Amino acid sequence: MSVDAQRDIINFGLLMILGVFIYYRNPKSKVNIIFFFYCLSIAIWDYADFKIITSQTQAEANFWANFDAIWMFEGTFLTLFVIMFSEKIAFLRRKITYIILFAPAILSVIIDLLTNSITGYPQMTDNGFQLYWDADPITFFFYFITGIWIFGLSIINNVILIRYFSKLKDSKKRKKTFIILLGTLVSTLLGVMDGIAYATDSNLPEIFSFSLTFYTFIVAFAIIKYRLFSVTPESTADSIISSMDDILFITDKDLLIKDVNNKTVEILGFDKAELIGKNFDELFSPLTDTSTKLLNILTVEMHNEKISFESKDGEYLSYSISSTQLYSPLGDPIGHIFIGRDFSLLESKKKEIEKKISEVTRLNKLFENREEELTKLKNQLLSK
Repeated sequence: MSVDAQRDIINFGLLMILGVFIYYRNPKSKVNIIFFFYCLSIAIWDYADFKIITSQTQAEANFWANFDAIWMFEGTFLTLFVIMFSEKIAFLRRKITYIILFAPAILSVIIDLLTNSITGYPQMTDNGFQLYWDADPITFFFYFITGIWIFGLSIINNVILIRYFSKLKDSKKRKKTFIILLGTLVSTLLGVMDGIAYATDSNLPEIFSFSLTFYTFIVAFAIIKYRLFSVTPESTADSIISSMDDILFITDKDLLIKDVNNKTVEILGFDKAELIGKNFDELFSPLTDTSTKLLNILTVEMHNEKISFESKDGEYLSYSISSTQLYSPLGDPIGHIFIGRDFSLLESKKKEIEKKISEVTRLNKLFENREEELTKLKNQLLSK
């Protein structure tokens, strides 16, 4: 068995083990699921390469070459993972995000299956079948466009992680993000080197597959070191908070926002990183009497207080806010939790309840009137 075949089958085994391991650390987490598919796409690609190299006939090599096109999805799944990891929830709520990520990958796979213009043709060598790329203009065009798209996704991943890292205040999150960012930067550099080598027929060993495997093991280090992807009391609490239908803010005692849930991000239209560090009252609209509200917040716990927020788009949103103070183990106040429910929904429910009460009252009155009429009728009959 050639060195390339050994490398591919080892990569396949390691990636499958790592992908399944990450998935089962928290099977309900979308981040874990996406990273599993990322590992799976690379693992299938490595296995297809292994089968191509060890094929005994041209037909067999051609068959496995069809599966080699799966590598085009690794960039899609990696970018989804980066978006989720960096808490860019607003992106995930837009259909255009999934179209941008999946449409080029699907189109590239279809083109490659029909033309072999991107992954190349299997040809017999001294080390078994290898994929070779025809340097005609059409093939070069498809290969170049696909390469630009993959490289573009890599740049987007790095930019998202760098921006996320620069806005983080929590030291533990910064360390985790730095490790993921380091892996992304190195794998991007190795991928570019491999693309240049492949396009120029340089006699360099294939390093793109290695770069992706390297990245997965960077993440594995983060898992072991910082318990990334595992179920912890913190991650469980985060999951509950993230799934809430009410908006939620956690602030320090000076009302600087320390955390928000996904609903808050969705409703106000800001990225999470834009909200972290803002003063809570900066989000109030002009309809809110700031001085009175802040005095209430800092002196007493709030209960169903009407506060109007201003969204990123300038829309005024009224919410019924309740709050409670957070205390340290020594009993010192350290912050506040604010939970808000859409005031219009509360008003709607209130009107609905009032309507039902009115209807019940009307029915009771009607019943009483009928009862009086029946009593009169009964007395009339008895008098006769």
